[in-house]
Amino acid sequence: MAENDIKAALILNMIPGLGSRSFLKLRERFGSAEAILKASLSALREVPDIRQDLVKRIVETRDSVNVGRELELVEKFGARVLPCWSEEYPEPLRHIHSPPILLYVRGELQKTDALAVAVVGARRCSLYGRHQAERIAFELAARGFCIVSGMARGIDAAAHRGALKANGRTIAALGTGLVNIYPREHREMAEEIVRHGAIVSELPMTTPVDGRNFPPRNRIISGLALGVVVVEAAERSGSLITARWAQEQNRDLFAVPGKIDNPLSMGPHRLIRDGARIVTSVGDILEQLGRVGKMMDDEGAQQLLFEKQVEGMNDRERLIFEALEHDEPRSIDDLADELKLPVSEVSSTLTILQIRKLVKDIGGRNFIRA
Repeated sequence: MAENDIKAALILNMIPGLGSRSFLKLRERFGSAEAILKASLSALREVPDIRQDLVKRIVETRDSVNVGRELELVEKFGARVLPCWSEEYPEPLRHIHSPPILLYVRGELQKTDALAVAVVGARRCSLYGRHQAERIAFELAARGFCIVSGMARGIDAAAHRGALKANGRTIAALGTGLVNIYPREHREMAEEIVRHGAIVSELPMTTPVDGRNFPPRNRIISGLALGVVVVEAAERSGSLITARWAQEQNRDLFAVPGKIDNPLSMGPHRLIRDGARIVTSVGDILEQLGRVGKMMDDEGAQQLLFEKQVEGMNDRERLIFEALEHDEPRSIDDLADELKLPVSEVSSTLTILQIRKLVKDIGGRNFIRA
């Protein structure tokens, strides 16, 4: 990967107001991040759907960003930068509506991390909620799932602890730069997560705590996962923002019920009322994940999830694979209608085929053969 292109992506990512959707439009027009930085004001102004004030800010700011200092911090803290076109960039995240321009990563991201479940919930949780989050994360991690959360106090921390106790993999998506671990008492946990997974952020290295950065961070948590489990959440909470992102990204949504007189039960109970799958045991999650859940429950079958072999498909996988073309995108809903299958089954089967690199998600819930 061209070093200059990575530097250009870092600079663009540090320009205030330049989001991933605008970046992707610009990159589609100019071909690379480096070419965006070299483009003239008039050329930038010709790109459709890019605000003129943003164009002006890019031109005025691009030469003043101290990218050298940023790269020094990346090296000092043992991090890496993965732009959205990198082969190492998480595949599930690449296809959400607004994927991060880049990820700062400490630790290691693995191909198997595509088999992830996010566990999120209240910071000021009850003992019951903490226990359930840790238990669910432990049991899922023991089966080979990667556990994704936000390393916040309460439920998030319990989820990471459960994965670590199972000697499993876990990823923490931060709402700060990697230099500013938050909360500070989780610094030791962050180092343990780095040894058993990764901590990631889309924000420049020294970005401090700012409440405005946490809601966008939540789309990364849900975007990295097959599904999101909500354990305790007030009616207005960041966890419900993650749940909304999960629904927009076509992820499975789960909720753990609680005591009816506990205010922290109101969020999960509302999600269940609105269609989220109730979780009374890990079996409910595995069942909802369809064939992925069944195979992850069988150690002998897990390796088949990562073999790119058309011959290894079962009847359901072959049926959906053969309904796809190389150059004619098909949506999940269209496939479900044509094949007379539940949308959830089509979605979970496509997940397996994506992991095995037999099909490709081109965005908007549309798929082609890879």
